[in-house]
Amino acid sequence: VSIRLLGGVPLIFGSSFQGAAADYGIGFCLAAGGTPYAWDFSRGTRPYDAFAVRYSGLLWNPEYAFVIDPDAIVRVMADGGREVWWRDWTKCGKAPDGSPRVILHLFNPPGARMIRDTTNMPPPLTHLRVELTGVTGTNAPATWLLTCDKEPQVRRLQPISQDGKVLVDIDSLEHWGVLVVEGAELKPLLASVKTSPRPDGTSP
Repeated sequence: VSIRLLGGVPLIFGSSFQGAAADYGIGFCLAAGGTPYAWDFSRGTRPYDAFAVRYSGLLWNPEYAFVIDPDAIVRVMADGGREVWWRDWTKCGKAPDGSPRVILHLFNPPGARMIRDTTNMPPPLTHLRVELTGVTGTNAPATWLLTCDKEPQVRRLQPISQDGKVLVDIDSLEHWGVLVVEGAELKPLLASVKTSPRPDGTSP
């Protein structure tokens, strides 16, 4: 992420971990714009390989930029006050139709500093709420949650728009999810944020 914030090229990542440990490693890598290339495909493919191919336009689009101060526009909460990692992986840009788009990578923090197997894996996060502030209009923007805990999945969510906020509720999150919110209602929100430069030095 630091390389991206400085306008650099994506990092390269490789790991021989298995199971949930590999899921976390690959998730962190893809959220940062990296390429998890080191894998022995003679052992078969992983769900995250299909996920990366299917949603490559969201993961590696050079037009998307990291938000410098995501707390100014986003708030994320989980049941029981549990921690959610998201700040370092919040991006913005435009959807194919030109409407504003916000992308949040949401992580259920691992239970240990070093992740080498399936021990110390945390229970799923439950009842997450994501709030986006500075939104106009009464219509809620289109919202999807992309996950890959067992296989690539996409769910259309039903957010609520009220008092200049968009409220998105997520029932549970196992390891990693990508929240995609897009619509004209986000224009004032994106106009107020500071973002990292793109590789060519310009802003989205």
